[in-house]
This record gives sequence, C-alpha cells and structure tokens, in this order.
Amino acid sequence: MKISQSLLRMQPSATRAVAERAKDLRDQGVPVLSLSSGVPGFKSPEASRRYAERAMEEGKTFYTVTTGNVELRNAVSDYYKDRFGLIYENDQIIVGAGAKPLIFEALGAIIDPGDEVILTAPAWVSYVEQIRFFGGKPVIVETKDRTFEIDLDRLRASISEKTVAIVINSPNNPTGVIYSGKIMENLC
Repeated sequence: MKISQSLLRMQPSATRAVAERAKDLRDQGVPVLSLSSGVPGFKSPEASRRYAERAMEEGKTFYTVTTGNVELRNAVSDYYKDRFGLIYENDQIIVGAGAKPLIFEALGAIIDPGDEVILTAPAWVSYVEQIRFFGGKPVIVETKDRTFEIDLDRLRASISEKTVAIVINSPNNPTGVIYSGKIMENLC
C-alpha cells in the first residue's frame, strides 16, 4: 500500500509513547502518576450523562451542520456576551469533536508546503506534527526560563516572509501559563 509523503513526514505521538511507557511501568508494579494523555480517571459528570441520554431519546443522533449544533453555538455566543461583554455572531463560532481536529483543519486551511508556523516552546506536541503533515515548517521560539512567558523580541526575530501563522495557546498546554494582557496586546 502506498503511504502519502504527508504521513511519512510525521513522527510517532510523543504523548502515546509516554502513556505506553507509564502503562508498562504500572504493569511491572511501579507506582506511576501519569499526567500525559489528558484522559481523566473518573466518569463523565452525571449531568452530562443525563443530557446525552435525553438527547439520544429525542433523536438528536444525526449529523449537524459542519460548523456545529446551532443551539450550542448560540449558547457559546450568549456565554461570551454575558461573561466578557464580547459579541460573536453565530457564524463566527465553530463547534467540533475536540480541539485537535479543529486545530488540524485550521492549519490545513492556511499552510502550503514550505510555509512557516511559529510555536512557543514548550508546546503541545501535536502542533509540530500537524504543521509537518501539511508540508509546513515549525519554527520554535523558546519562552523565558521558569516563567514560560513569551519573549516578544525572540518572537519578532523569528518572523519571516514564509510565516503564515503564530500559534498562541493560553492557558498554555503543557505549562498552564496564562499570558498577561500586556503580552497579548503586544502580540496583536
């Protein structure tokens, strides 16, 4: 079977490797607290389970529009308006089955082979591989020691004619740092 060059550019999942190593150690009797794969060790909340059951009973089991359930997008719009005073129209909101596929689709919409995408490090491991999948080049900008704040001078120096995006993730995954308002204003 032929495998695409896009797939061959990707490296195996670092998250999966850590999770498998943790499992191997647990199987050997070594106590391990794995914080790697984002899979909680508890059931979904009762209210969520009840809502899902009710939705299935009401026949809400079909495909929605590609941008997501209209009622949910309206609720998201209302939340941002009520909580932050931000006005987002329904067509500015996309709901998906998790962030990873939505980020993948967004990167795929903007990256052509040879384009550069700037990431701050440490970064979520999937960004690099998603960028490579589309033939892009990840440009890694190290954050400041201990604080993980973005070094704006380093960031500006990394921008080139090939830069098509700068990925900013706040709260940051994996560090948890929340970038200051000053940093966010300077990025804009």
